[in-house]
Amino acid sequence: MFSRPRVIMVAVFIATLLSLIFFYQNVIKYKPVQIPPEGEKKEKMVTVESKTKVVEIKESLLQKNLFNPERTYVEKTEEEVVQEEPEPPKQMPSVELKGIILNQYDEYIAVLSINNQKPVMLRTGDKIEDIEVVEISDRTVELQWFDEPILLTMDKIKTLEKKR
Repeated sequence: MFSRPRVIMVAVFIATLLSLIFFYQNVIKYKPVQIPPEGEKKEKMVTVESKTKVVEIKESLLQKNLFNPERTYVEKTEEEVVQEEPEPPKQMPSVELKGIILNQYDEYIAVLSINNQKPVMLRTGDKIEDIEVVEISDRTVELQWFDEPILLTMDKIKTLEKKR
């Protein structure tokens, strides 16, 4: 009559079908628990009716809606203007002339170390940390920090003391 493999196959099919039916019934019934975060107030729900449906919306969302006809312009009140304290005068950075290079285009390049950082190569007109390179010659570099001129030279400073 019925072969054993065919009966097993029909039984497995029926068991699978029943488990799928129970699974989908539970999925349809499932409603996740909605717990408001701590500190959040429960907002008042507002019922909005349109021609086709009735919807409940949180009042805060309704107030923020740009296209709500009940929304009006709210003028801001003038707040006290906080007076800013003037910044203390900036301290001039330490600038050290490491060298001057003449490149292939007969243009002088100054090698400067600012605040004991890695030396940087600068041309005339370059700006770094509010310091502008005004002029570079074969032995001197003229810089400008805000309105203060800075003159750096490769010449050694002669002292009155003799070498020991």
